[in-house]
Amino acid sequence: MKLVIIGCHPTESSVRVGHYYAGRDNEFWPLIFESGVVPEPFDYRDDKRVIEFGIGLTDLVKRPSKTMEGLAREDFAEGRIVLSQKLEEFAPRVVAFNGKTTYDYLRRENVISDYRRNRCMARACMCCR
Repeated sequence: MKLVIIGCHPTESSVRVGHYYAGRDNEFWPLIFESGVVPEPFDYRDDKRVIEFGIGLTDLVKRPSKTMEGLAREDFAEGRIVLSQKLEEFAPRVVAFNGKTTYDYLRRENVISDYRRNRCMARACMCCR
């Protein structure tokens, strides 16, 4: 896998419709096209197509919430374990964070340093928006 984009948690509307970054006003889809991450424009209804381009989407916490404040400490602890397993399994060359909060949490919990220790960082670059 070339790239995994990690969000914090799904919104209730995304879970309701069953797609990542759902909603007409969500800037995620236009941004990944305009930045050259994907070669053609599409929207949340086509989110499963990102795999065609070697891209995976996931969230640190899988429970939907309107805000981060609606999430429990246990949600983050469980998500950290699951995310670590996914990173090991799919071994992306690049890991990107959709939001600084997600990056800061994973860095604080040593998920990033564990991943760096287990993967050659020449292959995996960490970045955040």
